[in-house]
Amino acid sequence: ADEPRTLPPAIQKEADKIRVVLQANFQACNEENLPALMETLSHTMPGQQQFEAEARQMFEDADVYLRLEDFKLIQFSPPFAAARVVQVTLPAAEKDREAVSGPQQAYRGNSALLPEWERCVYTQTFHKSNGKWKVHLITDRPREAPVIGNGPD
Repeated sequence: ADEPRTLPPAIQKEADKIRVVLQANFQACNEENLPALMETLSHTMPGQQQFEAEARQMFEDADVYLRLEDFKLIQFSPPFAAARVVQVTLPAAEKDREAVSGPQQAYRGNSALLPEWERCVYTQTFHKSNGKWKVHLITDRPREAPVIGNGPD
């Protein structure tokens, strides 16, 4: 098994700040708070108006809960950084349960913002502007992050 690499303290401090803004992004989604969600985004994020329209539609159409399950800083070159993120997306009414493997279309509706799996992994980039880290862009296609030991035997 690989030893977990520890980041230099100065970079770990930045990683913690980045994680906080991503957590705020998830919380805004869970609260269906569009102004708070938009506040977490980088002003340089491409397609921001389209994202805002899709988020508004998602809040109207779906009641979902996002959980940040894992966050690992994988690239740090200010003003940009990237992290490997494991996200769990559940129906809000079931937010306390564990994710299950396989495509989960039921709660997904028609929103392009919702991943096809309950547990997925992707690379999220962040941009630092005016001294604050903001969510920038998902740079790869979210993939299923299989749930170990939770599937049918």
